[in-house]
Amino acid sequence: MKLRTQMSIGMTVVFGLGLAAAFMPFQAALRQMQTFCADLPTGLTSAEVRTQAFSNGYDVSFEDHYTRPPPPERPDGGDDDGGSLDERAAEPDAAASKLGTTVTGKAFVADPRSQRPRCLLVFDASGRLTSKVFNDD
Repeated sequence: MKLRTQMSIGMTVVFGLGLAAAFMPFQAALRQMQTFCADLPTGLTSAEVRTQAFSNGYDVSFEDHYTRPPPPERPDGGDDDGGSLDERAAEPDAAASKLGTTVTGKAFVADPRSQRPRCLLVFDASGRLTSKVFNDD
C-alpha cells in the first residue's frame, strides 16, 4: 500500500473516532433522560416529580413558570454574590411560594445542558401525574 493511501485511511479512522467521541455524551444524556421519563410512575404529585427531576439534575417547567435546581454550594459555604444559600432560601420568593402549590396541566423536563424539553408530563386536576411522553426528535 502506498503511503498516501495509508495516510488517508488513518485520517478517516481518526476523524470517525473524533466524531463518535464528540457526540457520545449527547447520546448518553438522551438515553438517561429517556430512562428517567419512562421510570416515573403515574400517580406522583408535582412536588415528587420536581424532587426526582432535580435530584437527577434536570430542569422542570410547569406551564407558566420555570424552576431550576439550586446552584451547587461552594466549599467555603458562600455563593457568588457574597451571601450564603441559607440566607437566600430564607428570603420570601413569589416563584417559590407558587411552586409549593399543586400543579395541574403540563410540565416539561429538560436537560440543563441542552435546554430542550424532552419529557412532557401531564397532571390531572388533583395534581397527580397521569401520562408522560418522551420526545426524541
